[in-house]
This record gives sequence, C-alpha cells and structure tokens, in this order.
Amino acid sequence: MTHDSIGLGEDGPTHQPVEHLAALRAIPNTLVLRPCDAVETLECWQVALENAGGPSVLALTRQNLPALRRAPAEGNLCARGAYEISPADGAAEVSLFATGSEVAIAVAAQTLLKDKGVAARVVSVPSFELFRAQARPIATP
Repeated sequence: MTHDSIGLGEDGPTHQPVEHLAALRAIPNTLVLRPCDAVETLECWQVALENAGGPSVLALTRQNLPALRRAPAEGNLCARGAYEISPADGAAEVSLFATGSEVAIAVAAQTLLKDKGVAARVVSVPSFELFRAQARPIATP
C-alpha cells in the first residue's frame, strides 16, 4: 500500500488515508507494518517475509521523508514493534509515539519542545501488533 499519510503528497490527496489503517489493524491475524524511512522499510520487509501467522501489509508513503536511521542497528528494531528512535536530552518529561510518516513530524516536535526546555523522546511504532505481542514485564512492589 502506498499514499499512506496524514500529509498531502506531492501529487495531490492521499489515495489510502490513515482510516484504512484502523480497518486493517482490526482484521484478525493481519500484521500491519508502517515504516518511517528506508531503514525501517528494510526491517519491516524482513518481518513480513518471516511472518507465517497471516498476511502482512506494508503501509508506505510516497512523500519525501528524511532518513531518521542512517544504518540498521544490531538486530531488527522493527521486529519489536516499537523502539526509541530519538532519545531525550536528559530525563524525558514527554514521550512522543508515532508511526510511519508521522515519525518525522514527532522528531520535529521534539526539537520544538527542546527549544522550550522540555525534554522529549520519540518512539517509532512500526507495528502495533508486534508491540502488543511482546511479553509484559512483571511489576515488582
């Protein structure tokens, strides 16, 4: 799928608005992957190829987006479903969660918040399904 974005593409309105994502995420056993840049796209492609539990959807954008990750990390970060893509300077007061093309907007918001003295981290969430599937840590008193 392409043209996935809240923003307006260079060739006019989007053909597959973000409302489609909610519908896709509601389909049982469907893995929706919404990468924010080229590195995440490679990692999501790997996840889709290895997914034997049902169909995978790569929701891509045609917008020109910045490369937020210059090189793959050790392991596939997108396979976690979510990860910190831009840490806060110091202790984070705010966490911004975003997916797909909106991750770049969240990184820009992080800069604006920093200018106002608010430390924020940005978390990229390429797959809600993979994130929810992670084992939950046991809370200790």
